[in-house]
Amino acid sequence: MTLARGWLTLAAVSLFLPERLRIGLWLPLHLALAGAISTAISGAMQNFVLALTASPAPPAWLVRLQLGLVTVGAGAIAVGRVAGSEPATALGGALFVLGVALLG
Repeated sequence: MTLARGWLTLAAVSLFLPERLRIGLWLPLHLALAGAISTAISGAMQNFVLALTASPAPPAWLVRLQLGLVTVGAGAIAVGRVAGSEPATALGGALFVLGVALLG
């Protein structure tokens, strides 16, 4: 949840950037939705799965990998889009999707 709070803080701070850097409202929305909400879901989902299914917990390395992929992916999308780098944006998208797939 600390990562989610960090993403929300970045989203709020990004509102003070010039409009051309934040691409209208895209950057604040991206940081809030893809950053904060997806990170919060990634963290909380582990508890819901354990409580609702009574299944064994996934390995800790897998949970960390999944959370890292979602976090780095969302960040790379934001940096790539603001910098105008299509490869960075695409790589970020691929990492994000992989992280969400691992969560599933």
